[in-house]
Amino acid sequence: MIFTSFEYAGFLAVVVALNWLLPPRARPVLLLVASFAFYATWSVPALAILGAVCAVAWGAGLAIPRLDDGRARLLTGVAVALCASSLGVFKVIESLGFEDPGGFAGQFVVPVGLSFFSFQAISYVVDVRRGDVETHR
Repeated sequence: MIFTSFEYAGFLAVVVALNWLLPPRARPVLLLVASFAFYATWSVPALAILGAVCAVAWGAGLAIPRLDDGRARLLTGVAVALCASSLGVFKVIESLGFEDPGGFAGQFVVPVGLSFFSFQAISYVVDVRRGDVETHR
């Protein structure tokens, strides 16, 4: 779905209307579902990567405050590494010379906004570890 299409205009109108109609506690869930639905129109495999990054950050955010210092530090490092690896996969494929658009690398186009989502997830995990933000349930 392209931003300048009528499909997007209709999608946006429905999401905005639902956002106004829903109670405040339900709005973040709507926006999450709508974001994932929009992302899926670009690429379902990319949606899986985004979902994995979100799941890692969310799971780490829930677990870190409950762990002792050493384990919390270890989990933070693992979560950061996993979120960053979502970007590294595409760089490795590119550096191995799989750049032909119709071949192997054509299946591995970097998803739109993946670096933003990955760095936001990393920031969230680190902020939870430092105690700067509360865990989102």
